[in-house]
Amino acid sequence: MSSRNAAQQEVITCEKPILFFANALGDHLLTRPTVLALAKLFEGRLGYMGVSFAAERFYPDANFRCVCPIAFSYGENGAHDFEMSSLLSYGDSFDAIISLNPWHSPLLESVRHAVAPKPFVTLGSESGVLARNPSPKRDMAAKIFSMAKFFRAESELASFLSLHPASPGARACADYILGKLPAGKKLLSVHTWTHDSKRWPIERFREVIAAFVSRLPGYVVIVVDPVDTNLDAGFPDGAVFTCDGVDLDTATDIVARSDLFLGIDSYFLHVADFSGIPSVGIFGPTNPETWGASYSPAVSLRSGTFTAEVSSESVMNALFNMAGRSDWERRPRQTHELSLWNFP
Repeated sequence: MSSRNAAQQEVITCEKPILFFANALGDHLLTRPTVLALAKLFEGRLGYMGVSFAAERFYPDANFRCVCPIAFSYGENGAHDFEMSSLLSYGDSFDAIISLNPWHSPLLESVRHAVAPKPFVTLGSESGVLARNPSPKRDMAAKIFSMAKFFRAESELASFLSLHPASPGARACADYILGKLPAGKKLLSVHTWTHDSKRWPIERFREVIAAFVSRLPGYVVIVVDPVDTNLDAGFPDGAVFTCDGVDLDTATDIVARSDLFLGIDSYFLHVADFSGIPSVGIFGPTNPETWGASYSPAVSLRSGTFTAEVSSESVMNALFNMAGRSDWERRPRQTHELSLWNFP
């Protein structure tokens, strides 16, 4: 038996396997199909180790056996730092670790030695316990789902593709906000706020929104930024709204119930994607083939390594094209089935 198959069988028979994951907000959503697939496979035996809020927010339906919070901080080359002592303090809570982190680091590799002889499997490591993703162009959700396929080859990502359920409070708040919008109009959600390196100039967002509401008066625009970007100023009454200050879960539910989405590479782009919402994503330093919308109709725009290189005209054209399509089915699709990649 190969070392790969031996590791697979050893973990499957464990009584207390635990998932280990730490990444950015949107990456927790991209990991959701894998978490649900493994939760079904291990049938009540699976635990979770990661940031304190993640299990309840993103995986409330995974029914984890236990949740072990660990603090993380950003490290180098996309990896994260964490306290090894904190991880090891939960030693009685697991008899195997399944790391879903798409990054690797010497610190993560040291976990394998620290917990030995307990099994430790990863998406790709120097130890070669689990082969790296064989398709470099595969989107991140599919790359992470290779872990589910490692344990059960017939697993299909589409069977577990879903947005985490909205809490009753978030749903009630979203209902209230959406109920205040002009009746009978479609909704374009816009998100502009992220790390500086991935942001697109706010003046261009304003230019695109102005052209959009002028040409398509059947739409209303809502900006879901966490801070006031003043994008509602200067427009006719009832055309553009902002919901800065609204909690993340409420904003998530609003985006998931929109008709169209415009934004940068961020958590909300993935929310739209997992909700079957057509989207236009603006990219620069990150690769849309990895991080772009892959399961719903999408145009991903990238002109170079700087987001600002994407022109207002290209965003307008993409947005008008998506808004003008009437044949989109409002449901998530198989990977890249109807994605439209645009690299001007």
